[in-house]
Amino acid sequence: AMDELRARGLVDYVASWIAAERPLLGICLGFQLLFEASEEHQGATGFGFFDGTVRRLDAPGQKIPQIGWNDVRADGALRFADGHYYYFVHSFAAPATVPGADVATAEYGQSFAAAACRGQVWGAQFHPERSGRRGLEFLQTFLEQAR
Repeated sequence: AMDELRARGLVDYVASWIAAERPLLGICLGFQLLFEASEEHQGATGFGFFDGTVRRLDAPGQKIPQIGWNDVRADGALRFADGHYYYFVHSFAAPATVPGADVATAEYGQSFAAAACRGQVWGAQFHPERSGRRGLEFLQTFLEQAR
């Protein structure tokens, strides 16, 4: 995805958008691109907004990709998501701990970041648009926080 953004001349645009502290919401792969790097495609680089590397899910005995509903645990700015189910489709995941960010976590063979936010930049590994009422609440909360 970063290669495609580079080919289209969009990496600098997105990076300057983030640097200007404008609202940004990354969903699924868009969330993963906000991290420093990914194991996918031989170690792709991301925007580096969040510290950490996105890694392949380690879920022995479970199907990869994870496709389905998962319970999310959260506090801080994402506490409204705590204890609710959201819809996931993914094979890679961000670390469960993200320095300097509020993080919501989920479990699928391992604990991972289901969502994270710092300032105006939010990301969700799950798909809010496919997560029913709770997903709409997530999007509404992001919009209310955006300035």
